[in-house]
Amino acid sequence: MGDNILAYGFRPWKCLTGEPNFLTKIPASAQAFNVTGGTQNVAIVPGDVLISAVDQGVDLCAGSETTAVDPEYILAGVDWQWDATSGKMVFAHGLASGIAYGTNVERQSKVRVLKVQDFIWEVCCDDKVTATTRAAYQALVGLNTSFKNTGAAGETPPRAKALLDISLAATTATLEWRIWGISPSKDNRDFAGNYVRLLVTCNTPGGSTTGA
Repeated sequence: MGDNILAYGFRPWKCLTGEPNFLTKIPASAQAFNVTGGTQNVAIVPGDVLISAVDQGVDLCAGSETTAVDPEYILAGVDWQWDATSGKMVFAHGLASGIAYGTNVERQSKVRVLKVQDFIWEVCCDDKVTATTRAAYQALVGLNTSFKNTGAAGETPPRAKALLDISLAATTATLEWRIWGISPSKDNRDFAGNYVRLLVTCNTPGGSTTGA
């Protein structure tokens, strides 16, 4: 049938705490969001994986197949942000890198995040080689794996573009995500195609290094 519907990032599938608990965070002034080995100064958008940064702020989690950083939050929404060119607060789908507001609190841009451990998440896989049938994906359930930000240099607009690194699926306890199941989404239309959607829970939330 061909590739499945592509959607980057982690999407909430089921809340494990009864009701979603949205937290408000403020990225540090002039902070840059960079993809390991890829695009620099990306805009963070809903679905991106975040970690804590200085001054109670957040930063993009440096996901790659060779660099595992334990996730803490998934970006759920972005508020107004300062635009130095127009001298106004503007709204955009993502929060751009390098917004400088200094000590001017009225210009601070806030983001809303969800804790990784509070949800089962749906996410697309990054290859169609590791598994090519529903049975093969089912056999991966219960294993741990990592994720990768696939944003490449030169893309416009620049994004991190997180996908599940399915080729790393193993019992290794320090990998960030536990494969919980196959998403029942209608967008899973071809298990031999790209971007099969799986359901995962966070295996190493908030800086844990032991995992399950």
